[in-house]
Amino acid sequence: MIAIRRVLTFRQACCPVPPGMTREQVAYWDQVFAKTAGPPEWKEILARNFWGDEYRDSAGTKAFLDADYRELRAILTDLGLAK
Repeated sequence: MIAIRRVLTFRQACCPVPPGMTREQVAYWDQVFAKTAGPPEWKEILARNFWGDEYRDSAGTKAFLDADYRELRAILTDLGLAK
């Protein structure tokens, strides 16, 4: 039998910022991804593939995931599938 040492919770797995990153590192990657998501070439790729422009920086991603988590938890609690 395989022993599982650590299984991540939903919240841990969906954390938009890996543990141990400094604020400066987060700011750097926020800037890199914002530049990547901004150019007209990227907008053309989105349109060509019928993708939505859903870019969020790390703070926006955290807020989105926190709200999604609260909503899903409420639904699962109503269904008796979560405490």
